[in-house]
Amino acid sequence: EGFLMGKKADKVFPKAKLNMICLSICYIVIGIVLLMFPNLSLKDICYVLGIVVMIVGIINVALYFVRKGYMVPNQFGFSVGVIEVLIGLFAVVRTAEFSFAVSQILSLCIVVDSVVKMQFSMDWLRMKTPNWWVWRVLSVARLAVAMVILINPFGEGDTRNIFTYVVLAVDGVLNIVTVIYLSRQS
Repeated sequence: EGFLMGKKADKVFPKAKLNMICLSICYIVIGIVLLMFPNLSLKDICYVLGIVVMIVGIINVALYFVRKGYMVPNQFGFSVGVIEVLIGLFAVVRTAEFSFAVSQILSLCIVVDSVVKMQFSMDWLRMKTPNWWVWRVLSVARLAVAMVILINPFGEGDTRNIFTYVVLAVDGVLNIVTVIYLSRQS
């Protein structure tokens, strides 16, 4: 069969559905908060995120030594912690560049997700699932808007940010709808 749906997916990827819903809720919340509070910017969120990531990194490095992770093969708490500290430091020191990079990375994630959803729609077409074309149209539309963010025809200014925040919130909603739809397929 084309891809795993419903109960089959739940057995193979038990946490994937929950992770996707949590990530989608974060997309929605961040998009809406940034739209509702125009004085709050993605730069502000990235600055705070950088501090939080540095703290988590320091905790991971400390836990590596406290839990004696060095005595167990394939424990990467130290490495992950150092990387978190460095990413957090970059986010705090170079907030403008980091926030632009976050926007680009989110857009790339939407591109990848849209292509996967196109694959789903192709599978549904081949399995003669009703309304397969709706998912095709949605995936192409999401792909197009994500590419617009990546290409950045807006230049400098707030238009790109507002567009990104709207796309982020809408993408979160569409991901939740997709998870629900896939869960109901058997």
